[in-house]
Amino acid sequence: MSKNEETLSFVDSNLKLEGMKLSMREKKTIMNCLSGKTRFDDAISKAFAKYRKTTA
Repeated sequence: MSKNEETLSFVDSNLKLEGMKLSMREKKTIMNCLSGKTRFDDAISKAFAKYRKTTA
Protein backbone atom coordinates (compact mmCIF):
# COMPACT_ATOMS: atom_id res chain seq x y z
CA MET A 1 0.00 0.00 0.00
CA SER A 2 1.45 3.36 -1.01
CA LYS A 3 1.77 6.31 1.35
CA ASN A 4 -1.13 8.06 -0.44
CA GLU A 5 -3.34 4.99 -0.06
CA GLU A 6 -2.44 4.77 3.63
CA THR A 7 -3.33 8.44 4.11
CA LEU A 8 -6.66 8.03 2.31
CA SER A 9 -7.47 4.92 4.35
CA PHE A 10 -6.64 6.77 7.58
CA VAL A 11 -8.87 9.73 6.65
CA ASP A 12 -11.70 7.44 5.54
CA SER A 13 -11.51 5.39 8.75
CA ASN A 14 -11.57 8.44 10.98
CA LEU A 15 -14.50 9.98 9.14
CA LYS A 16 -16.41 6.69 9.38
CA LEU A 17 -15.95 6.82 13.16
CA GLU A 18 -17.66 10.22 13.06
CA GLY A 19 -20.50 8.84 10.91
CA MET A 20 -19.35 10.53 7.71
CA LYS A 21 -18.65 8.09 4.90
CA LEU A 22 -16.58 9.30 1.92
CA SER A 23 -18.09 8.73 -1.50
CA MET A 24 -16.00 7.24 -4.31
CA ARG A 25 -15.88 10.70 -5.93
CA GLU A 26 -14.56 12.24 -2.72
CA LYS A 27 -11.95 9.50 -2.39
CA LYS A 28 -10.86 10.12 -5.99
CA THR A 29 -10.58 13.87 -5.35
CA ILE A 30 -8.44 13.27 -2.25
CA MET A 31 -6.24 10.80 -4.12
CA ASN A 32 -5.81 13.29 -6.99
CA CYS A 33 -4.68 15.91 -4.46
CA LEU A 34 -2.30 13.53 -2.73
CA SER A 35 -0.75 12.44 -6.03
CA GLY A 36 -0.34 16.02 -7.25
CA LYS A 37 -2.83 15.86 -10.12
CA THR A 38 -4.99 18.50 -8.41
CA ARG A 39 -3.98 21.26 -6.01
CA PHE A 40 -5.63 21.10 -2.59
CA ASP A 41 -6.56 24.79 -2.86
CA ASP A 42 -8.37 24.15 -6.15
CA ALA A 43 -10.27 21.16 -4.76
CA ILE A 44 -11.30 23.10 -1.65
CA SER A 45 -12.41 26.11 -3.72
CA LYS A 46 -14.48 23.85 -5.96
CA ALA A 47 -16.10 22.17 -2.96
CA PHE A 48 -16.97 25.51 -1.36
CA ALA A 49 -18.37 26.85 -4.62
CA LYS A 50 -20.57 23.76 -4.97
CA TYR A 51 -21.74 24.04 -1.36
CA ARG A 52 -22.52 27.74 -1.69
CA LYS A 53 -24.45 27.10 -4.91
CA THR A 54 -26.64 24.44 -3.24
CA THR A 55 -27.34 26.54 -0.14
CA ALA A 56 -28.00 29.86 -1.89
